[in-house]
Amino acid sequence: ADAMSGSALLEREGAAVAALDVAAARGAGAARGGRACCAPCRVLHVWSGPRCLSTSCLYAFAQHGRVARVLDEPLYAHWLHRHPEVERPYKEALFASQSSDGQDVLDRLVCAETGSSPETAPMEGKEALGAMGVTYVKHIGKFYCGNLRLAPQLTAPGHYHVVMARDPERVLGSFAEVVTPDMAETGYPELLQIVHELDEARAPLLCVDANELAADAERTLRRMCAFSGIGWDEGMLSWDAGGRPEDGVWAPYWYGSVHASTGFERAAGERPPRAQLPDALRPLAEECTPLYRAIVERAAADKVKYASSS
Repeated sequence: ADAMSGSALLEREGAAVAALDVAAARGAGAARGGRACCAPCRVLHVWSGPRCLSTSCLYAFAQHGRVARVLDEPLYAHWLHRHPEVERPYKEALFASQSSDGQDVLDRLVCAETGSSPETAPMEGKEALGAMGVTYVKHIGKFYCGNLRLAPQLTAPGHYHVVMARDPERVLGSFAEVVTPDMAETGYPELLQIVHELDEARAPLLCVDANELAADAERTLRRMCAFSGIGWDEGMLSWDAGGRPEDGVWAPYWYGSVHASTGFERAAGERPPRAQLPDALRPLAEECTPLYRAIVERAAADKVKYASSS
């Protein structure tokens, strides 16, 4: 699933169908002979770039009454294994905590009723949900690399995908405070590739502009719940300060603002929009912008589709 060039992705995305009806997509999955999940069992995959409020989103869904388990970036070790030149201070601990076989990781992200289940127990207090509870998986787009494939396992009925992108200036400004970014670190090409592959597989897909999640968390979260058919839960708007047991080993380096927050207001307000990017990052922002716009144009169409439910 190595990313295509930006121009090729834009050309293919422009030819893609704007939106697909979820029910029709589920029927198509069954017709393909994919392993269908029973109706109550759902896996919600949320693909995003870095610094896109994705951790806050995971914390929000962890509060949902139907969500039994949350997985934090299970493909991280796969990505680092394929990119040995990338330095991370927690690399050794990460390889000890995750499998670096990304396709095996993806193949295990299926409902318990149809084979393997996510290799985590339900969260504390959610044991009664068992296999029927919703599994929420936080993915970073750039980790979808190498020969990974979503179909047919993760495009079968019961799997729902959200692709979330944020404008490059905010992403790069925030990312640069920890690691010097380049195109490979941003994940925009991979996110657009994921959109294309899901459209080709006729899988349920919702695109989201992370700027809207920051500006109006409740409306955006309601849309995600409506899309995945799990219903709205008011408890998603707040959480206890501090970390979660499901946090990856990288959390001390990246999750400081989320750990200090108790909801989206503080998480989104920690870093106000930057008026100016460093000159050195401006060419990269300009290169990323067309890819970001292609995703948010799709997000605008999806917003109209699910407006009545949000």
